[in-house]
Amino acid sequence: MSIRRRYLDLSWGQAHVMQNLEAGPLILCLHKVTSASSFFQRLIDPLADLGYSVAALDLAGYGMSDPPPSGEASLAWYGDATVEVIQALGFSSAWLLGNKTGVSVAMRAAVDHPELVDGLLLWSVPYLFPEMQDYLANEKVPVFGEGGEAILKRWQKTYRSCSPELAELVATREVGEALLANHNHPIAHRALARDDHGAMLKAITQRTLIFANRDDSLLAETQRTAKEMPSATYTEFDWPVAFLADERPRELAEFLDKFIRG
Repeated sequence: MSIRRRYLDLSWGQAHVMQNLEAGPLILCLHKVTSASSFFQRLIDPLADLGYSVAALDLAGYGMSDPPPSGEASLAWYGDATVEVIQALGFSSAWLLGNKTGVSVAMRAAVDHPELVDGLLLWSVPYLFPEMQDYLANEKVPVFGEGGEAILKRWQKTYRSCSPELAELVATREVGEALLANHNHPIAHRALARDDHGAMLKAITQRTLIFANRDDSLLAETQRTAKEMPSATYTEFDWPVAFLADERPRELAEFLDKFIRG
């Protein structure tokens, strides 16, 4: 089965997912801000080839999903919305694969709904230092400027982070998702920054994998998380790429599969 797109009608609105649902356990992928489900697109089929059902969700307010009804949301609300997606896909539980913002959502879902979360695959963890936490908790809607300077900087940074074969594709996707998010940009950042990640880590009971690349922008925070959660398995990659799901999808899928199968 190839990747299919669909909308789920949920209690809070419509959620957009990309999916390849096979006969195996579900892995639900949760993206960073301001990306969307497309961040995981090249990883979906390699995971499905290994026997998993895979879905990548546009978090509320990002990609093609509706925003939270109130225009603002707590991390607990995002966690509730995530487990509603698991059930709407027809599964009783799922492994949650999160990247950055998606990590925080996955952790909250695991703590609040342990019976629906089989385990956690946490890629680049925003266990924030105080100055960054304060900034994100009060983050404003971005201003791109008349000449779009902020968008140009994002394009250039992303383009330089990718191999020549993928630079145009990934930069176009990332800039497009940022523009699409627009005024919703800070909603999930504010939600994660106002929650207590230390308390969540102490409350997690599921098997947990924590990983990051050594050039990751949240490497120090991810290392701190691993120290705070010694029961988790921690791995640092030294791959010369920033977008692992795009550049090394099969290797990343095999790495995740090895952990899940134990």
